[in-house]
Amino acid sequence: MHPFILSRKTNRKAYQKEKFSESEIEALLELAGLRQTIPIFMQEEVQLQQNLPIFIEAMALETQLYDKHEESRKWFRENDALIISTKDGINLRGGGKTGISRMLAEWYLKGKKPEKWHSQKSAASYLQDFREALQNTPALLLLKSAQNGYTDWLESGRDYLRLQLACSAKEVYLHPLSQVLQEYEEMQALARRFNQLHGIQEPEKIQMVCRIGKSSDTFLSYRRNPEDFLVK
Repeated sequence: MHPFILSRKTNRKAYQKEKFSESEIEALLELAGLRQTIPIFMQEEVQLQQNLPIFIEAMALETQLYDKHEESRKWFRENDALIISTKDGINLRGGGKTGISRMLAEWYLKGKKPEKWHSQKSAASYLQDFREALQNTPALLLLKSAQNGYTDWLESGRDYLRLQLACSAKEVYLHPLSQVLQEYEEMQALARRFNQLHGIQEPEKIQMVCRIGKSSDTFLSYRRNPEDFLVK
């Protein structure tokens, strides 16, 4: 899967509602070669209706928590110049926003002023886009580990990378939905509801939750220079 390292993408847009065949699922997971986690694939309508509202509620909660949402503001890159110069963070293009709506949003958020970032107007616009994307979700893929220690976190991350490379090879996309997996106090009620839905018993842990599907091509984020990661 090495040829897909540079082209791998996260796609937060609306997905085509086309379902996966059993052979497609098997081929994707075989190519990914997951080593630590157990994949849970869901595409039945009842499964989506049980899970998607939880993810929307979790995202809404996170935008209401000032300190959590503030982390996103600090990582936000508000225009193309900053996207190119920093080659990191989050931005509207990467979130699937295009055209005039993107221009207006970038104008509104210019300067990343906290009072605008944390405003009800900004949160409502973001949640509307998020909700619309999730409403166009053909399938979900969860990665479950038997334990929840440091090694499990590391190996689960590696499994996710293998899965993303496999998706790139198969021309499908992933969109991580990690909010409900956070372990801070305010998220605990939703996390318990989510874990009960999937029969998770400690020390088991759902390490990753992703939308998966086909979509139009998306913004290819810039790659950091390797030298940036070296500590001298």
